[in-house]
Parts: sequence; C-alpha cells; structure tokens
Amino acid sequence: MKAILLMTVLCLLCATLCYAQMYNDTASHHAYNSTIDHYKKILGNELGLYNGSVYVDYTQTVSQGSSFLGDSTYLSYGNVTYDGVLYENIPLLYDIYQNKLITIHPSTKIRFSFVNERVEAFTLLGSYFYNLKPVSVYTIKPGYYERLYSGIKSSAYQRHEKQARNDLSDRIVKIGLSDKNVFFIKIKDKVTPVSRKKDILKIYDNERKKISHFMRTEKLRFRNNKREDIIKITRFYNEL
Repeated sequence: MKAILLMTVLCLLCATLCYAQMYNDTASHHAYNSTIDHYKKILGNELGLYNGSVYVDYTQTVSQGSSFLGDSTYLSYGNVTYDGVLYENIPLLYDIYQNKLITIHPSTKIRFSFVNERVEAFTLLGSYFYNLKPVSVYTIKPGYYERLYSGIKSSAYQRHEKQARNDLSDRIVKIGLSDKNVFFIKIKDKVTPVSRKKDILKIYDNERKKISHFMRTEKLRFRNNKREDIIKITRFYNEL
C-alpha cells in the first residue's frame, strides 16, 4: 500500500513539474514544494518512525509475571528520540524481557518494535530511559537504563530485567517471569554496577568518610529500599 502510494505521488510530481515548466521556473519550484509537502502530509511519521520489525505477541506463553514495564500490555503515551528526532505523545510499550520498545502503526494498528541501536532515549510511565552502550574498557550490557538521578559529578541508573524459568505444570512449555533490578553509578564515561554498600564506598572513594557518615546518619541499610538509597547517596555526593 505504501509503495503504491509513493508511486502515485511520484507520478503526480512528474506531471506537476511538466505542467509548471510550461510557464516559468518559479512556478515549477512552487509546484515541486507543494507536491513534496502533500507527500509528507500523506505519509506522516511513516517517513522515519515505523521502520522496525513487526512485534510478535508471545504473552500466551507466559504463565506467571509480566514482561512489560508497569505489568500492562496496553500502550501508554510517551516520547521517544529516534534517529536523532524527538517524537512526542507516541503510543509506547516497553518489553523488558526482550529489551524491545514497541509502538503501533496509526492506520494498520500493527505493533512494531523500534530498532534498538537507533533509539537514543524515551520516556514512559513517568520514567526516563537512556540507551546506554559500552564505552572503552568498561563493559555493560547494552540496552535501556532508567535514569534515577542525574547530577554534574555522577548519575544513578537502574536496568530492569526479567528472570525466566520454565513452567511445565500444564504439560505445555511456558515461562514464568520475575523482576530483577540491577543498579549502576555513572561517573564521566564509566558505568559501574552496585549491589552492596561497599560498592558505593569504592566508587565514591574520594568522599568515603562523608558518604559513610551520611549512610549511618540516614540509616541507609541498602537492602529493602536499595533504589531509594542509591538516589539519596548520589544526590548527596553531587551536593558535596
């Protein structure tokens, strides 16, 4: 359908140019611009946004848990920076298990997954995600990381993951999913995972005494509220 529409517009463009050239170059230029504008209006965002692969729904194979951010299969409106272009109020769905950002075509209603390498960032359900990539010798798993706190000296991120296990209870191979959260601290281009208090103290070694005192004063156990503790510590470090 899209190819047919494109050929139709190109034929219209040729006919318009031939007609306009019978008069003068100014009319030809105006006719060209008008036709191109009409072509863009017809295709809309298809020019750059809907160029990923068709998303295959596999939710019927999940027996427990959810593979999506927010545990919902419904798309929510958010923003995405794709190929350097910011698209606002786009229906989005983040498949954490497959590490895919999904949208839906406005006319065909077919779900597409974006090409990960071309996504720079996106906002969804009140959270901001960056597509972080390995830099230099510091290897991290490429993918989407939620920005928890952004500071001049350091920033904190969370990578949402889903752990899968086989479920054969119904004699049909299905998977059960559970949440796994991995946290990171970024200083300049170095992104380091943190799971314990000593990881934090090692990263912020130049302010170890102050950080340690702050953690004791605020009673940050770094256990049940690890996400909130990391945000508080990162904020405190940036204020030093």
